[in-house]
Amino acid sequence: MLAVYYALGLSLLGLNFGLVIGLLIGLLAFILISAASSASRSRCCGAHGVPRLAYILYIVLLFVVGWTLESYVLTPKLVASAFISIPCG
Repeated sequence: MLAVYYALGLSLLGLNFGLVIGLLIGLLAFILISAASSASRSRCCGAHGVPRLAYILYIVLLFVVGWTLESYVLTPKLVASAFISIPCG
């Protein structure tokens, strides 16, 4: 789900190879350190050809929203579905 979000977001922003970079970062999102370093590298490398600072800020905002959704929506939902509540008594 995050892979599609990042791929579409980076492609819509016009980043070079945004689709490929987004899919790779989304697939690596389950490894926290790996995804964060990959995202940082993609922002630096992909935004190199972008003429304005506004695009770089949009890319940063895209990742902040993605990480927030992952932390507050996806992770709690997946963890809650993994546990089965057994009633006491």
